[in-house]
Formats: sequence, C-alpha cells, structure tokens
Amino acid sequence: MSTAESAYSLLITAGLLLNGLAVAGGTPVRALLAPLRDRGLLLGAVAVDLVVVPAALLLPTLVLDLRPGETAGLVLLAAASTGPIGIALTRIGRGDVPATVAIVTALGTANLVTVPALLAVLLPEAAGVPALEVGRTLLLLLVAPLGAGAVLRHLLGRRRWHPEAVARLARRLGAASTACICAAVTVGLAIDPRGIVGELLGPPLVPALLMIAVAWVAAVLLTTDGPRRRSLWLASTARSVGVALAVAAIHLPGSAETRAAVLAVGGLTQALPILLLLGRDRWARPAGAPRRGVTPGRDAGA
Repeated sequence: MSTAESAYSLLITAGLLLNGLAVAGGTPVRALLAPLRDRGLLLGAVAVDLVVVPAALLLPTLVLDLRPGETAGLVLLAAASTGPIGIALTRIGRGDVPATVAIVTALGTANLVTVPALLAVLLPEAAGVPALEVGRTLLLLLVAPLGAGAVLRHLLGRRRWHPEAVARLARRLGAASTACICAAVTVGLAIDPRGIVGELLGPPLVPALLMIAVAWVAAVLLTTDGPRRRSLWLASTARSVGVALAVAAIHLPGSAETRAAVLAVGGLTQALPILLLLGRDRWARPAGAPRRGVTPGRDAGA
C-alpha cells in the first residue's frame, strides 16, 4: 500500500468515526431508529440502490468502448451498495440524517448477500467477495461510531450538559469529520492521478453522470419531502468505494484500470451530488435566509 493509499484510508476512517459521533451525539437514538419502521422508504432505497443505480452504471457499457478493466470497475461499484460515507454526505448536504442511517444500515446489511450475488452474475472472476470485509466495514464505520455517539450523548446528559452545549459539540465533531473527508478526497487523487484523470475524461464519465441523474429522478419520484429526497439521492450515489477496492485488490490485483475506474467514478458520484446541493443552497436563497429544508431540530442534530 502506497503512502497516499495509507493516508486516504486513515483520513476517511477518521472522518467516518467523527461523523458517527456527531450524528448520534447530536440526535436521540429514538429519532435515529424511527425511519427503520418506514417500509416505503426502505423498499424505495433498495429498489434504487439494487436496480436503478446498477442499470444506470452498466447499460452504457453495452454501447461505449470501455476497456475490460474499466468495465470491471463499474461492475464493482454497481454491486457495492452505499456505505457509511452516505451518512456523512447527508449531514453535510442538509438531508434527513436519520433516514440515511436507516438506509445505510439496511443496505449495508444487505451487502453481505447482494454484493456476492451480483458479482457472481456480472463479474464471476471476482465472485469470491470477502464477506468479512463487508461486515467489518459495516461494524467499524457505522455501528461502532453511532454506538459511541449514543454513549457520549447519554454521558453528557448524566453530567447535566445543556442541550445547546451538546448540539454545539456535535457540530464541532461534524466540522472535524467534514475536514477529514475533504482531506481524504484530496489525498485520494494522489493515489493514481494520471489514471483517475484519464478515467474522468474518458468513456466512464458517461455512466457516472447518467447514474447521478437517474438516481435524482428516482428520488424525486419516490418522495416530495426535500430533506428525505436529498437523503435518497446522496445515499444511492455514494457507493461503497472501500468495498469495491478491497474486492479489486484481492481478485483483480493486476488491473490498474479497475482501481482507477473505481476511484474516479466512485469519487465523482460521491462528490458531484453534494457539490450541486451545496451550490444550490448557496445561490438559491437570499443572504441571511435560513437554509432550505432545515429545521432547528435537524440542524442541531447535524
């Protein structure tokens, strides 16, 4: 593993751990768990994540002149459902964080079955997916940080911290998480700059942009609630790049094209939606007006 890869892994891990502390530290556990009872939300997320997004990524490969390694990278991203990064992006993008926690929990658990199943059909040479890697990602980067955040909130409550002080601490943890994630994205470009730029300027750009657009349309059709719509979009486009890279490293170790495609397309589909939402918030509201879709309760929990 190169220095850039090590730094990327360290920064993204720190960012997701801090994000879990910020989310669960600033939001009651009951509120985080409530969306798990919303079957419509979860079924819609599953449909988008397991059908719509893979179709948008893979159908263009039938007509585009992609190299085998690039196609393999798109298959890996299509199979790897959203990861904990989706929660961090939802917090940054002012979406419905509890809804995203429910979506990521459900899909992360489903990954134990769906990733091997999809790869067995679409990419047989990588069918032996390390289920342990998928489970470890779910446990260490989702369950553990949220659990630690819940414990932190409980301890602060017992020490009689004022709710505003707890919310302020959660915001600071969130800001630290955002800084780590932004640094990770910057460092990630240094892993294979020539390969990543080449993929972004080549045919893989088409399925990446198509997936982002189709996922937004699906979110619009599924719900009229603004924050929840953001959650569905950000969660479905934030593929589990770490899982995809782990599978590529084990089963396709000699394919630099596959790694570059995963980093380029996975990074773009994570970054572009959040940048579009932040840009929309910045330019669509008058100076001094509150952000759209933000309520005092959600903002405090962010």
